[in-house]
Amino acid sequence: MSGALAQLTTPLYQQVMYIYRKRREMNIGDKIMYGDEYGGILRGTLTAIGSDKDSYDDLKLVDGVFLYKSKKLKRYVPVKPKSLDSIYIEVIGFGDKQDYILPKEIISTI
Repeated sequence: MSGALAQLTTPLYQQVMYIYRKRREMNIGDKIMYGDEYGGILRGTLTAIGSDKDSYDDLKLVDGVFLYKSKKLKRYVPVKPKSLDSIYIEVIGFGDKQDYILPKEIISTI
């Protein structure tokens, strides 16, 4: 096997791709794992999404893709990658603790 092909079959690569696929399939109501500010890993249920941008007042999460209602197109379109930092996710964790996290803090769905 060539070096590049052999690298694609390593257990670490397969584990990373499994986590990547699980992260991409998330929807509202899914249980997720996410990192906290101290480097720990927490679990919770994704309950809502929001944004601090006025143009993203109607948001959806469908199979890991953040969508907003375009006033111009009158339909839901994906959020631009440069605007993902304006999106926040509401998570209810252990003991009904409510956290607000960024999409990049999500590790995977459970």
